[in-house]
Amino acid sequence: MLFELPLYMIYQTKKWKAAVKSQNEAIQGMTNIVAKRMNQVMANDNGENNLLTHMLQSGFDPETIVHNSVSLTVAGVDSTSFTLLFTLYCLAKNPHMQDQLREEINSAWGDSKTLSMAQINNMKLLSNCIKEAQRLYPAAPFNARVIKQDLLLSGYQVPKG
Repeated sequence: MLFELPLYMIYQTKKWKAAVKSQNEAIQGMTNIVAKRMNQVMANDNGENNLLTHMLQSGFDPETIVHNSVSLTVAGVDSTSFTLLFTLYCLAKNPHMQDQLREEINSAWGDSKTLSMAQINNMKLLSNCIKEAQRLYPAAPFNARVIKQDLLLSGYQVPKG
């Protein structure tokens, strides 16, 4: 069965309550950010041209903006940490690649105290290591959807359900 009865919602444990509290705090924090930015946009103080400003100027309602912003933030943290974890795991399992990557990074870094995006973008081995980790251990291995009605998709008949 793909979808089961969510028992955690019926028998609310201490951990479940802490998770709900944390989620509510994230939503409240994002609500405050959206409200502040909405006031700036309404006062024609457009400031930065970013996604939040664009959504406000396009007429999205604040609640939708808040929930989308929280989702983007949480999803970004999860997928980034997952990718970093498995990239490091793959490098630990392949010390010769770890050594080659260390050489590439040290070479790109040189004597500077920071790395620019151009330097990072030129690190082909780093890019390949991350892509290989994502191939072997994808952050989102599948995404289940259930369609409500029959659908013709690229010449294929997909039944509902």
